[in-house]
Amino acid sequence: MPDVELYETDSEVVAKAHVPGAQRKDLDASVDEGCITIRGEMRQSEESKTEGSYVSEMAKTEAPALRGAADRTERPTERRGRTIWYTAPEEWAMKLVRFAYQDTVYHGVLADGRIEAISGGLFGVLEPLNRIFELDEVRFMSPTTPTKVVAVGLNYRDHAEELGMDIPDEPILFLKPPTAVIGPDYRILYPPESEQVDHEAELAVVIGERCHRVSEEAADDYILGYTCGNDVTARDLQRKDGQWSRAKSFDSFAPLGPCVETELDPSNVWVECFVNGEQRQSSSTLNMIFGVPRLVSFISHVMTLLPGDVIMTG
Repeated sequence: MPDVELYETDSEVVAKAHVPGAQRKDLDASVDEGCITIRGEMRQSEESKTEGSYVSEMAKTEAPALRGAADRTERPTERRGRTIWYTAPEEWAMKLVRFAYQDTVYHGVLADGRIEAISGGLFGVLEPLNRIFELDEVRFMSPTTPTKVVAVGLNYRDHAEELGMDIPDEPILFLKPPTAVIGPDYRILYPPESEQVDHEAELAVVIGERCHRVSEEAADDYILGYTCGNDVTARDLQRKDGQWSRAKSFDSFAPLGPCVETELDPSNVWVECFVNGEQRQSSSTLNMIFGVPRLVSFISHVMTLLPGDVIMTG
């Protein structure tokens, strides 16, 4: 079990875990006012190739507290086929989390530096359990348990230009298995087969409804929200194999979380990555070759997307 440090400032909630594992970077991910930021540190032990830590951070935003069962006076709010009880029906934006407390896994809403536990998971009727958890009592898990993670390669114009590659006519897709998914304070395992494991900070889309051959115009209706993702890649194996399955699919190579932000404009979001304080990635989703609606529609014409599935946008 890693040593987990959780604290809050005026603007953000931070969860950090320092663990033996993953020589590579630790992910700090924050979403606030249309900006997603990913930061991290690289630590390597003299004794072990797999010494490191994984750090995750999600900015805090105001979210409506859920209304207690005995305190309801208005009708439940319907949103994208889901029933939600809370105090401000005109406001739906929430940070949805999945976390462990002792030996039990809960879902909850992160607000005001605390978590209110809910029933219904991410896709059922969200109702309060009348239990409040402090951040230092829990361990954040991946906010969703996808049946698949669909990732997009070469989806930024500046990245394509940097590599001297042509702009693709259609999205380039690959899959990461659900066994690659871990939470924001879990160790990233460094496989002995690789000598170069890289981070790839990305905006991740969480699907909320069964999605099959939908139009770009309807795509938003099938999206639950957005989270932070790290498309960890064994770069040397990617070059060696020529295709990406092995390099992208090792256990722990798809960190997600810590929360699903239900309201975010994905068309203008900054994605940045820092390693040991040095900026390694910085780009806006304005530079995406294929935007989120196009990706959701295109992928849904290839495979059916199920609730909880994740699209890593490149």
